[in-house]
Order: sequence, then C-alpha cells, then structure tokens
Amino acid sequence: MALDPTPVLTQADALFNQGDYQGARRLLDDLAEQRPADPAVLRGLALVLIRLDEPKRAFAALQKAIGLAPNDAEAHFTLATFYLSRGNYRQGFVEYEWRLSLPKCVAPRYAGEAAFWDGRPLERESLMLHCEQGLGDAMQFIRFLPQVRERVKTIHLACHPGLVRLFSGLEGLAGIVTEKQEVPRCDFHCPLLSLPRIFGTTLETLPRTIPYLPIPAVPQTEGTRPRVGLVWRAGAPNAGGRYRSAPLRELLPWAEAPVEWINLQKDADAEERALLRSAFRITEEGPALRDFQETAEVVQGLDLVISVDTSPLHVAGGLGTPLWIPLPRWADWRWLAERTDSPWYPTATLFRQERDRDWSGPVREIGLQLQELRKGGSHS
Repeated sequence: MALDPTPVLTQADALFNQGDYQGARRLLDDLAEQRPADPAVLRGLALVLIRLDEPKRAFAALQKAIGLAPNDAEAHFTLATFYLSRGNYRQGFVEYEWRLSLPKCVAPRYAGEAAFWDGRPLERESLMLHCEQGLGDAMQFIRFLPQVRERVKTIHLACHPGLVRLFSGLEGLAGIVTEKQEVPRCDFHCPLLSLPRIFGTTLETLPRTIPYLPIPAVPQTEGTRPRVGLVWRAGAPNAGGRYRSAPLRELLPWAEAPVEWINLQKDADAEERALLRSAFRITEEGPALRDFQETAEVVQGLDLVISVDTSPLHVAGGLGTPLWIPLPRWADWRWLAERTDSPWYPTATLFRQERDRDWSGPVREIGLQLQELRKGGSHS
C-alpha cells in the first residue's frame, strides 16, 4: 500500500507555522526519501529550505517539482516569490502569473468577455484594470498607470470602495467602479499585478517617481515636535498578518521619544487604547480613517510614518512621506532580502528582525533613531 503523505505534510506544516523549521525539515526529508517524485513534498521541502537559508537546495527542489508537474501552480508561485525576493523581476513576474490559477485567487467578475491585455496599443478599444489581493497591493501597483496610459486611450479601473476617492485623483481614468456597481463593457482587461510582466519590469526599470498618489491639500500643522504616525498591526492573521504585526506593548521603548504620536491603527482594542493614552500620550481618539483618502490627508500632515507591513505604509510611500518599516525575519518578497532601503519607496527605511519572530532588534534601532528625529523628518 502506498504511503499517504497527507498526515506528515500536515504535521510538517504545523511545525513550519510554529517556527520549527528543523523539525519540519526532518519530516519532509524522510518523506522525500519515500516519495521522491511527489511535487507536494518537494514544494513543502523547498519552503522549509528557504527558511533555513539553503536557497540552492530550495531552488533545486522547486525545479524538480515543476519538472514532475509542469502545471503545478503552487510550485510555480513559490518559484515566483523565490525569484522576486532576490530581485529577479523579469523571471519572477512571469512565474507570478501562476497566482491566477491558485484556488485562493478569485477570478475577477470585471473581466466579462474581455480578452486579457497583452500590452498592445489600444486606440479605439477600452481596457479594464482591476485591483487584486490586498488594498496595499493596489496602492503599490497603481504606479504602473502612467505606462498603461502611454499605450491605451480609454482606461477603466475596478477597485475596493475604500480606494475610490484616493484613486479618483489619478490622471487618465475614464471611470472607476467597485464590486457592487455595474461594470462597463470593455474590450480588454488586466489585473494590476500583471503589469510588471507585461512591461518587462526589472529592478532598474521599476517606476520610482514619487509621489505617484494624488497629494491631498492639508493645512500646515503647528508645533515643534515631529508628528509621527504609528501602525503596529497587520490584518488577515490567517495570511501571515500575525507575523507582520508587532504587539503594541513591545513598542513601549518608543513612547518617551521627543515626538507627537498620531494613531493610524484602525480597530485598536481596549488594552491598546489604554496604552496609547498612558504611554504614548495620545489623549484624543485617532482620525476616523473611513477610507484611504482620509488616511492620505492625515499622512500628508506627518513628518514620519512608522508602520508594519500593511496598507497604510503604501499610502505614505506613494505620497513620498518618510517611512520606517519594521519587518519580520522572513519578509514578503516585495522587500527583497537583506536590504535597508526599498526600490519601490525611496523614502522608506527597513528595519528587519534579526531573529525569527523577535521584534527587539527593530524596536531598538528605531528607538535610537527616534531620539535624533527632527521636525520635517530629518535627523540631527
């Protein structure tokens, strides 16, 4: 009787999520000896090897998995993130198209009968661009809109309702719709995150014009202390948000910095609100932030934003506001590897965990820099 790999894969996945990568590797190494031609085993082993900093073996496992199952979308997607996190955007974004074949990727209803746009010039035909994945992804990849405008005359955009007012200030859109509105008929469609592949984007050709989000008109703020916005928790805990989030209590060393703190975190719980009042001296309720236009208006009046990897940082980055990002040890592919800067956001500085799930390093480094922060986002 053939061995059923499911229980072992489930156990290895649990160990992986607990951070016990060596334990997961032992299970998967043993399973790979018994099932050397199982793509699921090879995929899982590759993910563990990446965490154990063995990229050559991980790459070999992924190549073998794809050789055995050329249409394995999960293996291709893992290979995409492997390439992208290492700055190989040309190959990475080609492989990234396999995300559209994953069960968790919902097929856009915006497409209708429209053909998938391949980058061809459109003089008379219309194009529907549609957002996908998270709100932050939409704000990050809307930077490609000017390149689309060079080739397409009539562009519609489908996005989350929380982005409509912010994106309404972008040039060159014939209209914006949300998931609850009637979608205009278009000849072609394209998800935003497919644009880098279409344009053959590399690290060298990545659009870096900042700001690319519409700058809101806000009154000049008074005061001598730098105004610093704070976001400590990412959403979607089942999608890795819990590893990107830093407990507010662990950020208490920042509380005595000579700055004025502004809460940009939505849905703070009672304990967090108490800490904001007692330690961070935030005595007033934070702004409502009903959509990302309101977020942009608040961010535009700040000297600095400190945000974990979640959507408000993309507002700050897209507006060109100074931005400090505490990152987990195994950060998302967009932050590349071992860099303290970001080609996506020139005003960003990255503070990476030294050890998996340990925020003490970023907290210490940011705390030191906060002591030197001056009004306007500069250092002494």
